[in-house]
Amino acid sequence: MKKFILSCLLLVNVGMAAQAQSYQELVTKDKVTVKYKFKESKEGATELYIKFKNKAKSAVNVDAEVGFYINGIMEESAVINDCLKKSCFDNWFRPVQLIQNDSFNNEKFEPEDIKVEITEIKVEKIDECRETDS
Repeated sequence: MKKFILSCLLLVNVGMAAQAQSYQELVTKDKVTVKYKFKESKEGATELYIKFKNKAKSAVNVDAEVGFYINGIMEESAVINDCLKKSCFDNWFRPVQLIQNDSFNNEKFEPEDIKVEITEIKVEKIDECRETDS
């Protein structure tokens, strides 16, 4: 049993280290950090992954607008609304926001040509996150 637990911890640490190296930080506001990375899907399409980390001492609601710039011109934007619970494990296993856009797969541009920015972010402390209807 001890070997199993140690193996799981090792896999989690290796996975977190690999993930931490590939995400780039966009912004930190009120102890909430927003990171991103581009990743290729199984179909070959480029996708943008947005990840939040909550270091505040309470749960928070986050409203963020992400802008995509090519050659200094905003091509499009996306709005993300999320409730971030507060605990160590919530940051490890927090779902990643996935954004798909045709500009990412344009043959003229590579992911390196696309600049990602948080154009607006609002962080609001709350008592607890509530379930919402899907």
